[in-house]
Amino acid sequence: MLITQIVSIWGKGGVEKFIETFPAPSQKTIVGKDFNALKKLLNINEETLYFFHSPPYFLSILFLILSGKADKVGIFIHNDLQNLYSFSKKIVIYPWLAFLSIMNVKIIYLSSCNDFLKTFCKSPRKMGYISDTSSNLTVQKKIRKKIIFVSRHAKDKRLDKAIKIFKSLDARDITLEVWGHGYDVIMKEIDLTNVDFCGYSEHLDEVFDSSKMLLITSKYESGPLTAIEALQRGMPVISTSVGVFKHLKNDFRSGYRVFNKNQEAKNYLEYFLNQQNSEEDPRDFLQTITYNKTEFFDELMKNFKLR
Repeated sequence: MLITQIVSIWGKGGVEKFIETFPAPSQKTIVGKDFNALKKLLNINEETLYFFHSPPYFLSILFLILSGKADKVGIFIHNDLQNLYSFSKKIVIYPWLAFLSIMNVKIIYLSSCNDFLKTFCKSPRKMGYISDTSSNLTVQKKIRKKIIFVSRHAKDKRLDKAIKIFKSLDARDITLEVWGHGYDVIMKEIDLTNVDFCGYSEHLDEVFDSSKMLLITSKYESGPLTAIEALQRGMPVISTSVGVFKHLKNDFRSGYRVFNKNQEAKNYLEYFLNQQNSEEDPRDFLQTITYNKTEFFDELMKNFKLR
């Protein structure tokens, strides 16, 4: 079995990097738009699986279907399609996904926010995320003085909302760390008091620490994987109602809080900063939405006919 991943111009994310660790004898990654990907797919192999990480690779996927390889193609849906796509994109992409599922291309999604795919796709496959570290988590109370925000600069991530919530906190000895790229211009436009722009890092395991909290203010997300990775390391997560948190209510036991209003986020942050009586344990919650690496690989391979 060989694996070829086709990745958009945004590059590799958490799932793509994880697939590269699969026990396959050969791995290949193609980064680029549809026509560029098509040129690199012309020499196909009988035992290759093709994982697309964005739906609109029309020419490339049609080429594989016409070559009799539909059952060796999977499309990973990472994002919250209902909110990410405009109406004009939906009337193209939704029928396209329905057609592909009829042709036996595997539609694979990673979050309950995309459960709606079941209404028009033939047997879409819901997979959990990958969790490898929560079993080693030591749950103990922490003194927290840092809040982190992790994202590339994009309007829908709403850094301005995060900074507004941060500035409303009563405590003055707290720092907001912003991790990600594209913030050079915005840094000149805001009050940087106690706000540190730390740039981009591929090693979030070195950024995440149980003595910090993760603040998510996105308008829409699929995971986000950052929330899962933070919980795995014992970090409280305060998030808008997106991705894995979209249909959840606060249970006040698992280390996450979901908010709708800024005042709610402020209250939750201040609770984890200085009002928390005991540490909360996210492990039971993580078990409901994640696999370990071996389970993820085994479950994914069940969708494909392998010799």
